[in-house]
Amino acid sequence: MHIPLLLLPVLGALTQASPIISRASSWPNAPFTTSGRDIKNSLNETVTYAGVNWPGAADTMIPEGLQYQSVSTIMTKIKDLGMNVIRLTYAIEMIDDIYENADTSLKTAFIQALGETNGTKVLNQVLISNPSFTENTTRLEVFDAIAAEAYTQQIYVHLDNHVSKGIWCCGHDDGNAWFGDTYFNVTSWKRGLAFMASHASSWPAFTSISLRNELRTTTNGTGDNWVSWYENMIPAADGIYAATTGQQNPVTEVRNPFSSMSLTNVNEIILVLSGKGGVGKSSVTTQLALTLSLRGHSVGILDIDLTGPSMPRFLGIESSKVRQAPGGWLPVPVHESQDATSSTAEGNKPIGPLHCMSLGFLLGNRNDAVVWRGPKKTAMVRQFLSDVHWGKLDYLLIDTPPGTSDEHISLVETLLKTAAPGQVSGAVVVTTPQAISVSDVRKEINFCKKTGINILGVVENMAGFVCPNCAECTNVFSKGGGEVMAKDFSVPFLGSVPIDPAFIALIEEGKRPVYPEGTVVAGQEMPEQAKEPEDNAGTLVEKYQSCSLFTIFDGIVGQLISNTQP
Repeated sequence: MHIPLLLLPVLGALTQASPIISRASSWPNAPFTTSGRDIKNSLNETVTYAGVNWPGAADTMIPEGLQYQSVSTIMTKIKDLGMNVIRLTYAIEMIDDIYENADTSLKTAFIQALGETNGTKVLNQVLISNPSFTENTTRLEVFDAIAAEAYTQQIYVHLDNHVSKGIWCCGHDDGNAWFGDTYFNVTSWKRGLAFMASHASSWPAFTSISLRNELRTTTNGTGDNWVSWYENMIPAADGIYAATTGQQNPVTEVRNPFSSMSLTNVNEIILVLSGKGGVGKSSVTTQLALTLSLRGHSVGILDIDLTGPSMPRFLGIESSKVRQAPGGWLPVPVHESQDATSSTAEGNKPIGPLHCMSLGFLLGNRNDAVVWRGPKKTAMVRQFLSDVHWGKLDYLLIDTPPGTSDEHISLVETLLKTAAPGQVSGAVVVTTPQAISVSDVRKEINFCKKTGINILGVVENMAGFVCPNCAECTNVFSKGGGEVMAKDFSVPFLGSVPIDPAFIALIEEGKRPVYPEGTVVAGQEMPEQAKEPEDNAGTLVEKYQSCSLFTIFDGIVGQLISNTQP
C-alpha cells in the first residue's frame, strides 16, 4: 500500500523574524499557498516545481555525494539541468540524536555508519571537496549549508521526512513502513517534524515540507489504513503549523471525515436517482435547485456522477474553479442570495443562494475522460461528503449517476453511518414514461427500499414536447408510466414534466424563455411577450422564472417540502 506524500506548503503568517515574510517581494516570493492543484507564490503567480531528490536519510544521515563534489558544484549542476527545487530528505533519527545528546559531528556520523576505516576515508574526501567543513561540522550544519547555497542559486528547498531510522529506503520489512512500526515512533516523528520546520524557517529558500514519504504496508499489515493515516497526519500538520507560526492550525477545525461529515449545518439531504441514463436526471436536479432557491431557500448541489459530471454545464459555470479552504474545498457559487429589496423574483420574494460541487471543476480539461475503478470512485464520494464546506444550507441535492453503482453504494453507506437522524430526507426518482425506462427505475426503487432510503416521490420527465412554433404539447414518449409505477410501489407521484425547447435554449445558450401566443403547459397559459428580449442579461435563476417548467417544478417542490416535514 503506497500512500502519496502530503505536501504542506509553508503557509500563512510566519513569525515576524522569519525571512520568508520579510522577503515577500523578492525571490522566492514566499509564503507559498495552494489554489486547487496549483502552488501560488505571494505574487499569486503559479509556481511549478521541477526538482531532484537529494537524499540525506540513509545510514549516515548526511546529504549524499559530498565526498565527490562540493555543495556549490552539486547545486550548480542541478541548476544547469533546469531544475528549480531540491527535495532534501532527512531521518527522524537525526533529530532524536539531537534531543538525546547533541547534534552529531561528521566524524562521528561517518564512523558510526561506515566503520573506522571506511568512515575516516569518506570523511576526508568530504573535507577535501568542501573546505568550509571540518570533522566537527554537524549534520544539521551540512543541511544549513545546502539550504544557504540553494538560496544563492535560487533553488527552492522542499524538506522531506523520508524515514524514521536512518536507512536506505525502502522495504515493507525495514521498520519504517507505517505509524507504530518498529522504528516509526509516532511521538518522535511529530517532534522531529516540528523541530525541522522551526529550524528550516530561517532558511530563505525553504518553501514547503512533506509530512512523510514512502508510507507502505508493513509485513504484518497492521494498522495501515486511511483512518490511522488521517488521525496521525492532522496532529503532525498542527505541530508544523504551530512551530512556524506560533498559532493553532486552522485545519484542526475540520471534522474527521471518517467519524463525521462536513454536512453538519445542512438541514435536508435529498438524493436524485434514476435507474437509467438519459432520462434527464440532472435537468430535474437543476430545476429543483432553482425552484427551491426562488422560494428563498439556501441550496447546494453535489454532483457525484464522476464519469459524466454535467452539473457545471447545466448551471453555466463550466469555467469556474473550486477554491481551497483549510482542510477542504469551497463549493462554486451559482448565484448569491437576494433579499426582498433587491430580489428579481416575482413579487420581490427573497432568492436563496445556490452553490455546486462537481468533479467537473477539478478536471484539467472539461473533455478529459474519468477512467476510475471502484475503490477510487468510493474514495472520491467520501471525500466529497467530508471535505466540501457548504456552510448553512436548507437543502443539499445530490445528483447521482444512473443505476446502482459504486458511487451509490458508497454514498448510501457513508450517509447512513454518519448523517444525523432525519438529515437524509430521502430520494427523488426520475423516469421517462416509456416502459423500458420504468422497468429500470423499478430496480432503483427496490434499491432504496433495501438500503432504507425513503422515497420522496417519482418525477416523470420528458412526458411531452412543447412545440416552439405552434405551442402544441405532444406526448412523444406516451404519458403516465411514471404515475402507474408510483401507485404500484405506493410512493408519491410528484408530477409529469414535458420537454421544453425554451428551457434547453436557456441552459445551452443562456436565452430567456419566450413563448408564442396560446402556449399552454400543464394547463396554464404562458404569458406572451411582444418581442424577444433585446439582451439575455441576468442570472440563470432570474431567467428561469420565465420558463414554462418553473410552474410545474414549483408544484413539485411544494410537495417535496410537504413530504420532508415531520
